[in-house]
Amino acid sequence: MSDTETLLEAALEVLNTADPIQKARLGEAAAKRWLQGEISVPFRQDDDLPIPNRPARLSSVKLVAPSLMPKLGKGGSLQSRLAMLHSLVHTESWAIDLSWDIIARFGRKESMPRDFFTDFVKVAQDEGRHFVLLVRRLEELGSYYGAFPAHDGLWDSANQTSNDLSARLAVEHCVHEARGLDVLPTTISRFRNGGDEDTANLLETVIYPEEITHCAAGVKWFTYLCQRKINGHQDANISSVCLSPENGAQKQQAVNRSDGLVGKKNVVIEAFHDTVRRYFRGPLKPPFNVEARKAAGFGPDWYEPLASREVKFPGQYKGNNREVEGEELAIMATEGFLVPVIDLDKFEEEKEKLIEAIITYGSFRVINHGVPQKLMSDMKASAEHLFELPFEVKQCNTNVIINGGHVVASLYEGLGIYDASSPTEIHNFCSLLDVSSHDREILSTYASKVHDLIVDLASKIAECLGIMSYSFQEWHSHLRMNRYNFTKETIIGSISGVVHTDNSFITILLEDESVDGLEIMDLTGNFVSIDPVPGTFLANMGDIAKIWSNGRFHNVRHRVVCKKAMPRTTVALFMLAPKDNKIEPQAKFIDFEHPKLYRSFDYNEYRMLKLSNLSLTEKEHIDVNEAAIMALFTT
Repeated sequence: MSDTETLLEAALEVLNTADPIQKARLGEAAAKRWLQGEISVPFRQDDDLPIPNRPARLSSVKLVAPSLMPKLGKGGSLQSRLAMLHSLVHTESWAIDLSWDIIARFGRKESMPRDFFTDFVKVAQDEGRHFVLLVRRLEELGSYYGAFPAHDGLWDSANQTSNDLSARLAVEHCVHEARGLDVLPTTISRFRNGGDEDTANLLETVIYPEEITHCAAGVKWFTYLCQRKINGHQDANISSVCLSPENGAQKQQAVNRSDGLVGKKNVVIEAFHDTVRRYFRGPLKPPFNVEARKAAGFGPDWYEPLASREVKFPGQYKGNNREVEGEELAIMATEGFLVPVIDLDKFEEEKEKLIEAIITYGSFRVINHGVPQKLMSDMKASAEHLFELPFEVKQCNTNVIINGGHVVASLYEGLGIYDASSPTEIHNFCSLLDVSSHDREILSTYASKVHDLIVDLASKIAECLGIMSYSFQEWHSHLRMNRYNFTKETIIGSISGVVHTDNSFITILLEDESVDGLEIMDLTGNFVSIDPVPGTFLANMGDIAKIWSNGRFHNVRHRVVCKKAMPRTTVALFMLAPKDNKIEPQAKFIDFEHPKLYRSFDYNEYRMLKLSNLSLTEKEHIDVNEAAIMALFTT
């Protein structure tokens, strides 16, 4: 190698190499040359070398959107363990690129000191070794890299931070690295419980301790940049830190003290919080590996304020006719987006959380709701029976309100009962469709139970906000059975219907436990998957709640996406409007600082406006602009 070779040139050679094994080998060789002094210059000031927008990658690994990734399982089968191992291999392949990219993209641009290059060269060297070891283990088990689908979420967030080193360090090298520390102990246990002691030992003795130092590097250099900014962009006096899990926290504290940051620690942490909120999607997800994070110098004051408080599940709930431990519920829920969980057995303790759910998220999950699990399962089975009826019979389910009866659209079919609180309405529906006595009994019992639940929930929401005497008992409750006809011919990722908000005050959804597909729009405007949790109901706030609350409640946008090649059946109860159909903001929410936003109007007027200009047979992929429609009803 020429004596004039720079570390930047070596980094670019790694980034521009597509084969991951060769990429790891080149990275290992470059790291050794830098650490042994054979490469002594990080970059030349007059260099104008292009940094690739995306590192070279092999096309043999099938990439899918993160929300469409198949579940990895819990390691109980060889297939599950291979999928888990493949996911780790893919993560490490990107970790190689991320480590060399931060050197190439930011080292010269930000005039970083030599220790910065050395720290991330060591990180890159570790990641390359991890990749090679994990690939070897995957091959020993009879598989290979590329055998399973993968996603490029890590690079997506790297791309979003490509112009800001502080953001790159905060998101990729603190948040994501720490998340890896959170899940690794569970991953190790799953391999060990599945009988794969070799993989468990590899993760536990080699990869886990070294990953702690990678998080420590992120904390160290984020702190450095903050200090440099505090000092007026003068070079900071951060000494080289031995990034080891045994002394990471102590050494980081020593660095902070030596650089006069003791009184400025809050400034650094506040800067971290601001950066993560700006560049990272959604809240951080517990549970956290406090011990490993602490060893990296990444204490709770860094991340706890960014965590979602609403995910603190109760110790037990009884929705499945069995008591489920809170830890198990947490595992089930964390596979999708974490919506607040409201325990109706502890309503007094849950009021603050419920208020936050309806105002901020517009969506929450309900446990200990009083509806037996068997009845929930029976209702789903009965709905499936009804969809198997002859088409001409289902057509007898005519509209009482627009699009309230039998509807057929691309990938979708629906049946509805206008007012599920009325025994007469249920009787008429069952008679018209000649529903069996068994399904008739289930439908009637379910409608009664869930109507009571939705009235109770709406009343509790009003009570939380100081409206004690309002009665929802006479509001119409529209029961809707939905069938999404996903088959082997359906393209995975296809959207069934529209991106929309509900035409209701509140909706209670009985999910399909076997087939997920619901996605809601999170606080950053991105769609995130909501995985079903057995024995629970999902509640979504709708347009009428937003108007009733004079704009305080959040009407959550959502959609259904094909994620499995099999039909998906759900049952929803929509609380629509009072019997007189008059909708208006409540006086409680109107004052000098909060003027009346919406005029009084008839519910059917609103529903007609929202739905009449959309042909249900043409509305696939249409994005309904509820804001524009609701603006027609503003004062």
